[in-house]
Amino acid sequence: MQYKNKKNANLRFLNILLDFSLLSLLFIFFLYLHYPNWERSVNGLKILLLVQYKSFLIFIFSWFVIAEYVKYYLLNENIKLGNVFKKSIVQSALFSIILFAISGIKDENLYSNFETLGFSIVIFIYVLVSRLLFYIIIQIRLNNGYYLKNAILIGENKISNSFLETLQSQKLSVFLEKIYTNESFVEEEYLNHLRNPKLDIIYLSLNSGLDERQIDFILYNAQNKYKKVEFISDTFMDYNNNLEINYYETFPVLSFSRYPLDFIRYQVLKRLFDICFSLAVLFFLVPFVYPLIALFIYIDSGFPILYKQKRNGLFGKEFLCLKFRTMKPNKDNDIKATVRGDSRITEIGRILRKTSLDELPQFINVLKGEMSIVGPRPHMISQDAHYAKIINEYTLRHYVKPGITGLAQVKGYRGEINSDRDMELRIMTDIFYVRNWSFYMDIVIIIKTVFKMFLGDKNAI
Repeated sequence: MQYKNKKNANLRFLNILLDFSLLSLLFIFFLYLHYPNWERSVNGLKILLLVQYKSFLIFIFSWFVIAEYVKYYLLNENIKLGNVFKKSIVQSALFSIILFAISGIKDENLYSNFETLGFSIVIFIYVLVSRLLFYIIIQIRLNNGYYLKNAILIGENKISNSFLETLQSQKLSVFLEKIYTNESFVEEEYLNHLRNPKLDIIYLSLNSGLDERQIDFILYNAQNKYKKVEFISDTFMDYNNNLEINYYETFPVLSFSRYPLDFIRYQVLKRLFDICFSLAVLFFLVPFVYPLIALFIYIDSGFPILYKQKRNGLFGKEFLCLKFRTMKPNKDNDIKATVRGDSRITEIGRILRKTSLDELPQFINVLKGEMSIVGPRPHMISQDAHYAKIINEYTLRHYVKPGITGLAQVKGYRGEINSDRDMELRIMTDIFYVRNWSFYMDIVIIIKTVFKMFLGDKNAI
């Protein structure tokens, strides 16, 4: 789940920026060493980079692929100094192998062996020093309470008391607002804690005296309030299923496996794609298609051209979703779902809906950061309130930004809702998307959406 605790995101970004800058500077510096008579000017540098740009791209790409493999940019307050050195050595060593390989694959070597060795040594020193500095920054933040998490502990099992002692000894990282024993757990009081925006995490003891209904109540309401839950095992033994294991000293704590878009690198990738794609669409369509659609809407039914409706976005935050107006103005439009043959739909509106052209203004929502190109389609707020009560895990769809198009739509789950089962199928597909997101999946969904736009969608209403 894409929880709001991103306190190291700025450090990760700074780390990536520094790495890219240093790699670029070293690449140029050692090129000048290799070609001592090359013209030292801006024009000379341009020509040199033009000759060697492929090698430069391979260098940068290799660095970040290796970083992804060794989780080099994974920074958190629990990081150990030994792990810092281990990742630094692996990152430097693997990149040096690539460096030696690339330097020798051309007829004229990119660098000599001596230059390549020098490059590798500088990289190794830089990686060790920079990672050590970031580690020190994290420790300073930790000592200043920067990572302090507000938590509640629920239930008792064989090791919960020992775990509690460990938590209470970590005053700089965890502050326990409330400790519930099996007998003292009160549902209404628990709900009041969940309403506290400063509550970060809930520790729930496994195999405690809490019954199944109470556990369901705890998890269901925590999910609906976007609160993180970690499970306290009742054994010191490691066991593995679909949960992740973290440690507080010697105590294993289980938490739900993170979803792909929990990771900053994937959030950045998706956001960059959203911005570039939206700018391209708006650049090519705004001067021609937008005015034409606006003119047709005006001729058909007058003003307004755009329709704005409140929808729930990331973490249930409301935003104004934009669409080309396809219905006659009506006070019921915000609460009444569209049905097949709906008399409120205008003539031009039927065409826009069939081709999904009515969604084009949502690229503005994407640029504003309220939506993504691909994601679960935002529903009316009244629908969210209704179906969240009857469909299990409904609110998981709000752990990512809503999309202009989505997996459910290209699977055919769109249009009129005739039963709760129709909505359940959509939500199951949305949840699959949240749990299994990949950039490749987004591209496939976009391609399928384009085909449906040109061929028409029989389920569109």
